[in-house]
Amino acid sequence: MPASVGSSSDTARFIAWFWLFAIGLASGGERIGPLVLVAITEPALLVLLATVGYMSCAVFPQEIDQRGPLALVRLVLVEVLLVPTIVIGAFAGIVEHSALVGECAAAAVALLEATTLLYLAAWRLDTAALPLR
Repeated sequence: MPASVGSSSDTARFIAWFWLFAIGLASGGERIGPLVLVAITEPALLVLLATVGYMSCAVFPQEIDQRGPLALVRLVLVEVLLVPTIVIGAFAGIVEHSALVGECAAAAVALLEATTLLYLAAWRLDTAALPLR
């Protein structure tokens, strides 16, 4: 597996710890509203981060390209893709006076960007006719 994609066990471990933390807060009588908001956007942002890795592997398939300068390109791409997510989420939240609406809008934008990147990565791999390992 390319170094940029990450392991699915890390993602599963993160999600498991998140839900254990949420259950612990709920059993203690704490408000879980903020946790619900994070539970909406966190999976969308994880998917966006993974698709940036897939796209960079599709554009530069050699393993040597996944380190060095390409790591900076992936970092900049993630930061650029977060700008519309944050702006649209904040705008929707301010207009509707609801953090939940803002979070849902941000998650929708992140998933739309991830879907677009995944489509472009698949198209790139299909047209390049690269041998897969």
